[in-house]
Amino acid sequence: MSNLLIQNYHSEVEKIIQYGGSRKETSIRVDFQNLLNTYCSAKNFILIPELAYRTKHNTTVYPDGTVKDA
Repeated sequence: MSNLLIQNYHSEVEKIIQYGGSRKETSIRVDFQNLLNTYCSAKNFILIPELAYRTKHNTTVYPDGTVKDA
């Protein structure tokens, strides 16, 4: 992943913190997804947000994102 992409991500997060006053994960989630999407596209992967998974205990979990081979 390029340093420029990471620097842009950090810059966007700082803006969110400055103007929104929040460091919560829900506030910066979209920018992190954008960073991962850019990385994934270059590697021919795809990021799928909140894809449901069944556990061995028959519960369903929803990770923030799942990277799959496109």
